[in-house]
Amino acid sequence: MQTMCKRAEGSGTPPRSRCWSGAAPAALLAALVCAAAVPALAEGETSRATPIHFWAAGRMIPLATPAISVGRDIYVPTSALPAVGAHATLGTKRNGVTVRLRSGRIDVLPFIRRNGAVMISLTDLAESTDGTVIRPSATPAKGLKPNTAYLLAHITDVHLKANELHVVTSFPVPFVSNTVSAASGRGYVDCIGAVAARDFRASRLPAAEHRAERVRVGQFTPNIARVVVDLAPGVTLERNSTEGKVTPTFVAALEPGGRTVARTEVSPRAAHRTSTDGDAGEVPPSTHRVRGSQTTIPEDYAKGEGDTGATGTTGAHRRPRTSEADATDKPRATTTPTRTGEIRGIAYESQDNQTIQIVITTSRKLRAYVRYSATARQMIIDIPNSRLNLEDDRQKEQDIQHPLVEGLSASTVQSSPRVPPLTRITVDAPRIVSTSIESDRTQIVVEITVPRTSRLLKGHRGSIGGKLVVVDAGHGGAMTGAKAHVRKHTIYEKDVTLAIAKRLRAALVARGAHVVMTRVGDKNVDLEDRPEMANQVGANIFISIHNDSWGKANSITGTTAYYHGQSAASRRLARCVEKELAAVSGLRDRGAVSDTTMYPVGFCVLRDTNMPSILCEVGYLNNRKDRAKLMDSAFQRRVAEAMANGIRDYANGGLKTARRRARRSAISA
Repeated sequence: MQTMCKRAEGSGTPPRSRCWSGAAPAALLAALVCAAAVPALAEGETSRATPIHFWAAGRMIPLATPAISVGRDIYVPTSALPAVGAHATLGTKRNGVTVRLRSGRIDVLPFIRRNGAVMISLTDLAESTDGTVIRPSATPAKGLKPNTAYLLAHITDVHLKANELHVVTSFPVPFVSNTVSAASGRGYVDCIGAVAARDFRASRLPAAEHRAERVRVGQFTPNIARVVVDLAPGVTLERNSTEGKVTPTFVAALEPGGRTVARTEVSPRAAHRTSTDGDAGEVPPSTHRVRGSQTTIPEDYAKGEGDTGATGTTGAHRRPRTSEADATDKPRATTTPTRTGEIRGIAYESQDNQTIQIVITTSRKLRAYVRYSATARQMIIDIPNSRLNLEDDRQKEQDIQHPLVEGLSASTVQSSPRVPPLTRITVDAPRIVSTSIESDRTQIVVEITVPRTSRLLKGHRGSIGGKLVVVDAGHGGAMTGAKAHVRKHTIYEKDVTLAIAKRLRAALVARGAHVVMTRVGDKNVDLEDRPEMANQVGANIFISIHNDSWGKANSITGTTAYYHGQSAASRRLARCVEKELAAVSGLRDRGAVSDTTMYPVGFCVLRDTNMPSILCEVGYLNNRKDRAKLMDSAFQRRVAEAMANGIRDYANGGLKTARRRARRSAISA
């Protein structure tokens, strides 16, 4: 038996270097001859080649010779390889491009020439780097850029060790870590330019681990993978980023409610990389606000869809580190100085009975974020990196006579000297309102108005008859959702949500509504397809049904209704449904909550809809008492009726009807 290597000699384009034993068949020899003609063919048929953009390692890669799309193939010049931690060398016999990866792997790849530049197939490069390719499209998925090819790294390892979360990717990418909020008990690490395989799972938690209760991995946006950590009470995940630099490993410490220090792990080989390697990881500086501090991250991420109140961008920049010493594998502490601004005045201006403005005078340009209290009739305005220094202390507490605002109070919040302060203004609002924010160097203006009438309430008010409601049963198919093991049986969230969804459909139809289900059986429906279905059919209402879970069994109970961002219409719908659920469920009422308290950009199924939309977490599947109720068909029927009543209350004009029905239910119980 003779051993042959699949390499073409001379000026041809060799297939990928691969060896086998045995005689070469005639068909294979013919294939090699055809491969030798590929470079000349590509040079001659320039009309078939379409220039495209190339995105990898968290940024758009600037290329003197652009990437091209030819039929089903995508080619990138070898000058793009340093962006993913690789080097290319053209063989002396020009029979292939030798690609050396930072991991130590060496591959010989075929190539073509275009305008004098050596180009390799993006599919071959993805195979070498253990990456995934997203092909260019004129109308790409949300979060992606048109006519751009993406090369994404794979998450290869996620584990907790000695109270540190380690995240490893197949090639270097930028990272960002943060705690969502103290109340949520969740932290995350975003891998910018990475993808999580559907079958990938984080390693099991160590038996002695007490700061984290669960670690899971998912896809935040098509080009950002997110690692989420459920934290024990009082624990936070360090907040920071790799400042636009790329690294194959990121380490984030789990801290007991205080100081956070970010580190990156780089192999000794990377510690001696050339300046070309270092430059490949740099991106135009931009900022990502992380609970009051600013850290530099890739511009695409900072300008993405995360600016919904929990994150934001500012004009302040920090220059990325470029020295070779920064590439060592020593853990490094990073501190990000912040300049604290002053709040010097808080006043209000009444425009009319439907509009009022809160005018905040500042010492420099600051950014404000609005959120709503879950159960009380309050709106909270947070201004990070600021403290009160009012010229008139009477402005701290103000009574306001207006149909939309009854009063406000202001204070400086700072949990410890190590945490930047923020100014919190609490506004008492007797009804649901809409807000908009404008800011400049000297002031912030928060305009509060009556919400725009939703599409559901146009026309015949007071009835859902003839209206179209899309009911989304969460999860399905291989995406089982939360699980609970009871004796020899496993209870899946997907089954419980479908049972409630079918009962909700019946309840809505009985009230005269038209209903479309995103699924009626045990099948998987992609997250993006669920809101898209509602948009395509022109739905008036979208409601997604889920069941929650928490790392420690039996630790949390209750029902929550989520709405997206600051949508006043969706918030009103959430509160109507939440009041009805609380009246019949017998579970703790966790209120109507914005989805941005969980994730900076909110929930995919809510943020992409064009109509009032909510997501109901009916109960906690890993809570023994909640689970017993969720498995009871009578409880499922009561919950479905309550949801239908809440939607009808929303059509009737809001919470007054819901409160009356809730009082009647409480009295009868």
